[in-house]
Formats: sequence, C-alpha cells, structure tokens
Amino acid sequence: FRACAVVKDRKHRFRTYRNCFMGSETVHALIDSGVVATQEQAVEYGRTLAREINLFRCVVGDYAFANEPL
Repeated sequence: FRACAVVKDRKHRFRTYRNCFMGSETVHALIDSGVVATQEQAVEYGRTLAREINLFRCVVGDYAFANEPL
C-alpha cells in the first residue's frame, strides 16, 4: 500500500532481512498520508492487514505489528 514506510534491506542480529519496513515508520506514514488519524488507529490498521489479509508479517515471527522499530 502507498502509505508504507521505507522498504529496504535491514539487519538484525547479524542477519540481513530483505525488503522490510519498520512498524514505527509505517505508523507515521499512515498518519501522514491521512489513512488514519491516530497512532492507535494505525496500529490496529496494521494488525488487521497482517492478520486478516496476510499482507506482511514480522521477519522474526515473534511480534504483532506495533509502533516500535520492529
């Protein structure tokens, strides 16, 4: 979706994950683009996209979409 943050290769614990974005950047992008009005709405929107539509997932599989640098 257009409101997504920067998608790029990122490193975490000495491993490179390709084509990733961070939740915190995406929350701000969703608000800045007008898709949602608040951080809470952005987090819920992101969780819905991940859970119900399977649009994306956490690269390490341990976290739900959140307003964090994950």
